[in-house]
Amino acid sequence: MLEPVVDIRDLSFTYSGSAFPALEKINLKVYPGQFLTITGPSGCGKSTLALCLAGFIPHAYDGKMKGIVRIQGRDTRDYPAGGLSGIVGLVQQDPEAQLCTLTVSDEVAFGPENLCIPPDEIRERVIFALQAVGALGLKERKLHTLSGGEKQRVAIASVLAMTPSLLILDEPTASLDPSCT
Repeated sequence: MLEPVVDIRDLSFTYSGSAFPALEKINLKVYPGQFLTITGPSGCGKSTLALCLAGFIPHAYDGKMKGIVRIQGRDTRDYPAGGLSGIVGLVQQDPEAQLCTLTVSDEVAFGPENLCIPPDEIRERVIFALQAVGALGLKERKLHTLSGGEKQRVAIASVLAMTPSLLILDEPTASLDPSCT
């Protein structure tokens, strides 16, 4: 039997200063190859759950976490914020906030470069990731010239280039034109 990529048991999280939990008694298992959509109104805890899965909670956000979050058998409490970056890829609600270079190709290469991947493999990953999101034609563009939807594609490609086992898209349609959604 396959081991789950995600194994959450009785997860609750209350932000510091909040009277009510953002998440309460969440149980979830996600297996390799599964595609899962979590929907709900603004403020229902979707982004908080994404931050828990990526390991930013409990390390980078003040609050009280109960329960267990395991990614590929690893307890997220055992890794610092960002310590699961080669395993979990998180594209946040505002893609522009996670872009940090000047060109599309540099942006998509940034993560693998920080993992010390050999240059030939980085070039292959950049092409693969841009093709996967239909943005290979943007490869030589400057980030500041891109539309919101194009920046969203680049943000997703930059995470895909890291070849994560778990890809989390928080509000993935937020920057798309209404005619594209």
